[in-house]
Amino acid sequence: MKGKKGNTPRRHHYVPQGYLYQFADERQQVHVYCKDTGKTFSTSPLNIAQQRNFYAWRDGQALDVQVETALANQYDNHLATLLRIVPAALQHVPTLAVAQLDPLLRTFTALQLVRTPRIRRQLFQRARQEVGLPGVTLSETQLSTGAHLQMLTGQLIPQMAEHFGTLHPGLLVSPPETFFLTSDHPVCTCLETGEGGKVIVTASQGLGRKGFQLVYPLTPRVAYTLTQSRMRLPPHRVVSLVSPAIQAINTLTWHNAEAQVYSARSFEDPGVRQAGHVHSLPTE
Repeated sequence: MKGKKGNTPRRHHYVPQGYLYQFADERQQVHVYCKDTGKTFSTSPLNIAQQRNFYAWRDGQALDVQVETALANQYDNHLATLLRIVPAALQHVPTLAVAQLDPLLRTFTALQLVRTPRIRRQLFQRARQEVGLPGVTLSETQLSTGAHLQMLTGQLIPQMAEHFGTLHPGLLVSPPETFFLTSDHPVCTCLETGEGGKVIVTASQGLGRKGFQLVYPLTPRVAYTLTQSRMRLPPHRVVSLVSPAIQAINTLTWHNAEAQVYSARSFEDPGVRQAGHVHSLPTE
């Protein structure tokens, strides 16, 4: 996206701004909790879940931002539009909402799972094993960045979305007195245990295993879910949850977050803080 000076995008959001605005308050501010320091603040979605030139590739002296531009045009702008119609779809035609939204949500979910710094770091660790081998002239950072950008622009996203089509989709709706949190790594994947608890796993670890569940908060009131089993979902696949269930999902979000948890309400609210400490979730 090149044009007048200053128009080249520099803040590359690995969680789209249009998504984050769904979790903003009436001042268009998102409330942020930093896991490493325990500090809280509120800010514009412009300033969070982003890194400078994260999706850029430096070709000599030139900075190529085609991937950032493609993600914004092909996915992020459409996701923002979709999220604005979710409440109306649930209110007027709840029995059709999941069927209508699922094909698009599967694609957005697949992209969100692999576009984050967490995946880039995993690729960096693999790149370390390659650097120094005959014929390899790139650094670990160049290898991992190049592999990540190829992953985002290749066939992986459509393939993941197609595989998600083998799972059972649903929409989870919160009661008026509570709401969903989200984070800088908003798609949570887990396995249900025999005791009714949940174990956090990566999507690659969990897909195809009994008890696999994916939860992706879309707004403070609605979350998208994919499950290995349809037994827990009604025929229309829209589930109104009670407060303890929302609390359990928020705990999952809290533990799955990379560095920051996001809320539409202040973290000084006792109910918001409690949501992250009710359960102790192990990781596999």
